[in-house]
Amino acid sequence: MSRKGKEAKGRRKESYGTVLIFTCIASLILRVPLIYMTGEKGVAFGSFAIELYVAAGCFFTYGFSSATASLVRYRVRREQYGNADRVLKNALIAGTFAGILCSMLLTLFGPEFAKSVLHQPVAGMCISIMAPAIVFEIMTGVWKGYFEGNGSHIPSSHSIVIKSVVMITASLISTGILYRYGQKVSALLQDSIYAAAYGAIGISIGILISSVVGFLHILFVFLVYRKSSGRKEQLKNQDRGQHIFRMLMGTALPFMIYALLGRGILLLDGILFIRQKEGTADTVLLWGNYYGKCLPVLGIMILFCILFHEGYIRRIIYFMDREEFRMARERMEEFMQHIILISFPVAVFTAVFSENLLNLFFKGNNAPLAQAVATGSILIPLFAISYACAELLVRMRKMRYVLSLEGIAAITHGILMIVLLQSMGDSLFGILVAQIVPLAVFAVLSFILVLRGIQYRIDYMRRLAFPAATAAAAGLVCLAFNKLLSSFAGSTVSMIICIPVGIVIYIILLLILKAISEDEIQKLPLAGMILFIGKLTRLL
Repeated sequence: MSRKGKEAKGRRKESYGTVLIFTCIASLILRVPLIYMTGEKGVAFGSFAIELYVAAGCFFTYGFSSATASLVRYRVRREQYGNADRVLKNALIAGTFAGILCSMLLTLFGPEFAKSVLHQPVAGMCISIMAPAIVFEIMTGVWKGYFEGNGSHIPSSHSIVIKSVVMITASLISTGILYRYGQKVSALLQDSIYAAAYGAIGISIGILISSVVGFLHILFVFLVYRKSSGRKEQLKNQDRGQHIFRMLMGTALPFMIYALLGRGILLLDGILFIRQKEGTADTVLLWGNYYGKCLPVLGIMILFCILFHEGYIRRIIYFMDREEFRMARERMEEFMQHIILISFPVAVFTAVFSENLLNLFFKGNNAPLAQAVATGSILIPLFAISYACAELLVRMRKMRYVLSLEGIAAITHGILMIVLLQSMGDSLFGILVAQIVPLAVFAVLSFILVLRGIQYRIDYMRRLAFPAATAAAAGLVCLAFNKLLSSFAGSTVSMIICIPVGIVIYIILLLILKAISEDEIQKLPLAGMILFIGKLTRLL
């Protein structure tokens, strides 16, 4: 492959990661109109079904997709196209069986789970409606893995975008229709819970429709691809179906556990939080505020920080595979610098402008929730570092380390949740502390493992201490200006004015402390703006 071809392939992979991140942001933003349409209770009811669906779906989808991609990639590289197709066939059979079984279990036992465990019978209807979507999600994931194994991320990118557009559109339409109907039922029966319940059902219907559309799209692409590929099946060295199945399940299982431990935490939080007060109206309302308001704000900031992770990770692993450790260390230094220089100020600005951000999206008194967002801002750099290190370790074929660390973090999280909720009651602070502590442990330990893996030593003062200090200083200036301006200009206008000022101060302080050189600036996003400020202030 020519140099231009490699660069184009790299850009396609990076664009796939970008598409995925923007899609996640879109799904987070979806909660904003849903809050207005169904209220906090509606979002809370829907959240349990969504998180149960996500945990179960990710468990199978991520596992089968990753395993299919890995096994297909190995065989395509050796021009064993027939064996690659057999991998796809076995993955579809196994995935469909697992999806149907999981869907049946959720349909049969979901309502009872919602009633007895969550004390929220309404959530049971949402679970039952959403359950069939798992089958379509798994099959879609298998085909995505097949295409990625063949070296193409384009079908996956298109499928993600189409599915997201359909999910947002269908969810808003179905929620709007059913919520209005629920209002009539609530007025008739003199109970406001029915409006929120019907609104939550609308969310479930939207997710189900999007999964079906995503499945039909990827199926159509596959049929077109098979018709036009023109590849001939080899006659020798054919893998037996039993052998492929064992390889598939052996490869998929670690990825399944990895996905479950990563995505099941929020479901666990909701269960423990709701059960402590046996699902009282106040508890449900508070969880709806947390899930529908706090998490979208924090989630958008986190996703912004990891937007460019994929490109860096791909380059580091490329040099590691070629045993070019000097180049890998250089890319690692750029990567960590990128994470720290972006995530630290984003976390500080999120804490400073927590109430401003909530007021931007949501009406009402957001001051109590602002404290939760400010506390949760600590998660932003921790998650950015954890996500990067976990992905690096997975691609360095050190999945056992990741699973061990995730297991420790999950157990620690569960223990802290139980203890803190019992001692602090309905406070969201307990949930956030229970998230921050295990994530901090995971971030530190995974960071150390990555540094050892690529034989890299970091200058902690220049790379960590200086950016943290400058971000904090810029945040304090913004805090003072924000309090002054908010009183007469409003929270949104104040934030729009203060953030650029804070960024300029942050960059100037970095340059004064020599925490970043001109050569390093050239490799960062917004390098032109940083260089301009440096030249203007004569610090470069």
